[in-house]
Amino acid sequence: MEFSISDSIKRARETFAHLKDDGLTTSIGDIWSIKKMLLLDYYMPSFIQIVSKNNFNKFYFADPFCGSGIFTDFKDKELKNEIFPGSSLIGALNASELGYTNCIFSESNSSNIEALNSRLAKCKTRLHGKEYTSQKLEFEKAVEKILKMRQYQVAILVLIDPDGYVPIKWKLMEKLIKEVGIDIIFNFYTQGIAHNVSTSKKKSEHEENLNDFFGDDGWKEIRDNRLNANNLGPKLLKYYLDKIQSNSTKFAVDVGVYKQGDSKLYDLILITRSKGGANVMNKAKEVMNNATTEVIKREFKAQLGSQSRLFE
Repeated sequence: MEFSISDSIKRARETFAHLKDDGLTTSIGDIWSIKKMLLLDYYMPSFIQIVSKNNFNKFYFADPFCGSGIFTDFKDKELKNEIFPGSSLIGALNASELGYTNCIFSESNSSNIEALNSRLAKCKTRLHGKEYTSQKLEFEKAVEKILKMRQYQVAILVLIDPDGYVPIKWKLMEKLIKEVGIDIIFNFYTQGIAHNVSTSKKKSEHEENLNDFFGDDGWKEIRDNRLNANNLGPKLLKYYLDKIQSNSTKFAVDVGVYKQGDSKLYDLILITRSKGGANVMNKAKEVMNNATTEVIKREFKAQLGSQSRLFE
């Protein structure tokens, strides 16, 4: 069945429309953030099909930066008061419909945890009776929990999507990347990373954070070539992709997310050990490349227009 951007947006909006104006903490996002939700809709069904063929019989979705479950703050004035479900609610909805064993939600922000747990409870009926909860955990502890759960015949799809630029340490990423039975969708914040690299000074805190992020100091050679911002981001992305593929037997496919036109914000890197997973990821890249910010915005507004006409 062909993936429909329109149907995916409509399903998400209608399922969680009752959460609008619930008075709870919300996360910040915008039109381009919806692309991550579309990618989850596309890949979650394929993940469970692929790993099932490899003798896995328990399937988890892990979101260690789960947020509050709802994002707002759309800059377009026509969408100013709208909401959209975040990765945790989209992940929970897909997991409940596809037969995932459970979800692992965590976050370091207490307000987000409180808001998400309240929303998950309110959505129990819409989540087919499934009871999901989140807990307060720093990312390093969340990784420990995920690895502990990755036992025989257990497969886990991990979304790593921090709010803005957070220097996720390579040593933690590498533990997940090398583990059999774990696929990863990682938000490589291309714009923020390029900015931090271009402004980093020798022996500064920025340098130390970037060394931790890349796992070595090879990125400095890219910085010292004095590339402009448009060329720096792609070079750093390639450097990171090469590290993934050289340190493991995994495939890595990047999907660009743009604010508008050619103004890239970040890349979603899909990481898998499975050739079948890599094939699905490459197909996902084709589909997601068509889901531009402009296309998503147009579809969102069209659906709002249709809804308003129902009440005229």
